[in-house]
Amino acid sequence: MKAIFHVNDLNKWTTTLNSALNMHKVAKENGVPADIYIVSNGESVLIMKGDPEEMSAEGKDPALAAARLRLQEAFEKKLHVCFCLKAMSLRDLSLPEDLGRAELVASSAFRMAELQEQGYAYIKS
Repeated sequence: MKAIFHVNDLNKWTTTLNSALNMHKVAKENGVPADIYIVSNGESVLIMKGDPEEMSAEGKDPALAAARLRLQEAFEKKLHVCFCLKAMSLRDLSLPEDLGRAELVASSAFRMAELQEQGYAYIKS
């Protein structure tokens, strides 16, 4: 099973992660190999901003802080997480250390089209 979860809304990270990780879990329970990508562009790249531990401790957007920490679970389960460099540069962002396993792509649209040509299902969050 091959799927792309596309997130471009900062407030959709929790839904996106829940869906992608649930797909991974169900595929594993059914003995189905899964190759899952989460592709972030637009304002969703703002998940990189700030330290999630500090955000959580200070009560600043706890859902976003939890989603940022939950990205580690996605990495541990070998899900691919891609961030659009164009969206990052427009917002003057660089990849924080805790997201170092993410893939940076020049164009998220190009990457998603490329994956769709390889048979990946597109799922919009």
